[in-house]
Amino acid sequence: MQLKRHTISLGKMNGNGIIILLILFFTSCSGDEVQKNYQLSVQVNNYSLVQSLVNPYDNTNFFSNGAVDDGYAVRTTFLLYDSSGSLVSQVSTIKSSFSENVSVSKVLENGQYTVISIVDVVYNNLDYCWTFKNLSNLSSASITMASKIPGINGILGFHKDVVTINGSAINLSVAPQHLGALYVFDICNVNYSTIRYVAYKYYLTPDTYLINTGTFSTSGSYYSSDTFDDGGVYSEYYDYKYLLPNSKLAIEDDTYDKSNKLIKGPLCSYANVAAGQHKILKIDIGNSTYISTTLASVKSSSSLINKSYLKTNNRVSAALKLK
Repeated sequence: MQLKRHTISLGKMNGNGIIILLILFFTSCSGDEVQKNYQLSVQVNNYSLVQSLVNPYDNTNFFSNGAVDDGYAVRTTFLLYDSSGSLVSQVSTIKSSFSENVSVSKVLENGQYTVISIVDVVYNNLDYCWTFKNLSNLSSASITMASKIPGINGILGFHKDVVTINGSAINLSVAPQHLGALYVFDICNVNYSTIRYVAYKYYLTPDTYLINTGTFSTSGSYYSSDTFDDGGVYSEYYDYKYLLPNSKLAIEDDTYDKSNKLIKGPLCSYANVAAGQHKILKIDIGNSTYISTTLASVKSSSSLINKSYLKTNNRVSAALKLK
């Protein structure tokens, strides 16, 4: 069968014919809807996470001007989920300081989205204290403890937004909040005339944050164990740990006498490690007492801290090196 070719000459067509053709053209195009996209922009201010964190040992800021030590970096991770909970985008930005603002943008279709911002510290641009798991779906996404027990570089910030894009762009300004709290353990009043050394231990539970529900859980068995033995030179020692919320933090301290005989210490159940409530926990070995004070209210001149040992030698600096 031979197909017939038809041509239309606009030169012979009156005005009404041209209008009809134009109507047919635009009607046929409307059958294929043009999807409109709009930009979502997020700007994150991380400095507020560390700005007020002061070391009671010498009254210096743990992160002066937001800077981290050599080899470390501040990682800001953005996770974007659609209304079904599927991961749409994952972007990580590495900066040398908490004081550097971070921004990211994404062009999206109309709809509802969950925007997650996570801030942590990495070493050599790799996971250090925290790692992210099962991010492909919001229902299973989590943050959990990595290979290093979180110390001062265990800072973990988090922010969650749910936005609806409906015909216009959206700009978000975000200041992440602490998921955990920085604890300074001040071990003091060690009588080295009878005690050879002190060992103390506490269990790091929970160790996981469930992003979708905003709840904490325990997936592993982690504990921190440290030994303090300064040969009678010092009577006080500091340790730094970043802990996730825990309604019952158990700390066990053991002392050993000159014959290396174990003296079982008390088990302290310390209630309510709360997110963003940074504390100094003074553990008095001699009196078997525990005193908890808000970190921001404690200075090195405070009666809560004995400064007499600071003039002995340089070993304190090594003992207090940030982990």
